[in-house]
Amino acid sequence: MPATLAMNELAARKQLLIAESDLHRQMLATSTAQLRQGWSSVSGLAGGLGGGSRWLLLGGLALGGFLAVRHWRSLLRWAPSVLGAWRMFR
Repeated sequence: MPATLAMNELAARKQLLIAESDLHRQMLATSTAQLRQGWSSVSGLAGGLGGGSRWLLLGGLALGGFLAVRHWRSLLRWAPSVLGAWRMFR
């Protein structure tokens, strides 16, 4: 009898873990969809600026380059996260 009770507890725990993992998958899918929607709205905003967007891009690149030169060591710690985000959005 104790063996069947242990098996039932394990089966119930397995079902709970499966339900929890399904919930986490749904949450990740929702978060990814929201991020992509936000990214598309930001991309649409940048495209809607017309000819001025080139100057904004140039200024942003200059500022980013300046910060990268000053804080390159701290930026190296962020490199794996940035690459992972880039792969997710590509």
